[in-house]
Amino acid sequence: FTPNAIDARRTYQQCFLANNPNLDFIPSTQTEVKCINIHVRTTSPIFDNPSPANDSTLAAYVGCPLLFQMAALKNDTAQYDLLVSPIFTRFRMFNGSFLPPDPDHIIPPGAFFNTLETSDVRLVYALQWTPLNGQEGTWQMCFSTSDSFLISTEIRCVFVDVQRCVRCVREGESLERIGQMYNSHWLELYSVNPILHQNPTLLTPGMRIQVGLMYRTPKSASLPSLADYLHVTPSAIRKLNPDIMANDEMLDAFKRVCVMPAVCGNTCGKAAYCDREEIEGGLL
Repeated sequence: FTPNAIDARRTYQQCFLANNPNLDFIPSTQTEVKCINIHVRTTSPIFDNPSPANDSTLAAYVGCPLLFQMAALKNDTAQYDLLVSPIFTRFRMFNGSFLPPDPDHIIPPGAFFNTLETSDVRLVYALQWTPLNGQEGTWQMCFSTSDSFLISTEIRCVFVDVQRCVRCVREGESLERIGQMYNSHWLELYSVNPILHQNPTLLTPGMRIQVGLMYRTPKSASLPSLADYLHVTPSAIRKLNPDIMANDEMLDAFKRVCVMPAVCGNTCGKAAYCDREEIEGGLL
């Protein structure tokens, strides 16, 4: 008897008796019935440390490398190959809407899922990802571990929140270069990052800096009217908020928006009104 996957968790009872085939089949010419029970054991692969807990949330930032491990363990003595794989990724924007899973990307675009450790009883993979501009939002990544017979499967999901208004400095970047990415000026980045006030040139790779400030809209308003109020362009606000899809979009009341108010290139004259002027470098 060679069990198949469908036999897992089942118990079979097989009974026998012996008799002389040359004699009539009567109780006095046969033995008593002997039965044995055959219990087909199941497999029990499980996720193990240091895998994140199911439905846990990790914080990530544009430009910062993210690394976490998914480790699986044979929690039994059966003979099979242990499997670990990502099964789907789903992206939720800050406006609450979901993008449907992309069958071509079962992990976020730009991420890698590589083997770290293999043995007969344990398998460890590493997910490595450096989010890019436009990938801000919440990413749900789900993984499975199973046996090679696909008898038992455990699924574990991890949420990764890629933050708005914050990014990591990458090799070779300056405040001026980062400002150009977000349609702002290096002095505006300087103004919202007190850590740089002593020396704005002391940027180091991996340093987290603010590229904007969180603003809550007091009432429903169009994106152009908010941009006019902040003396910036709608496209500059959209670069900080990937969930805003159009330059003429209406924003709900109390919506949280990342913005970089203009502080350079303004001339303030009568009353409290400032008119944006073109600055060196072209924007604002």
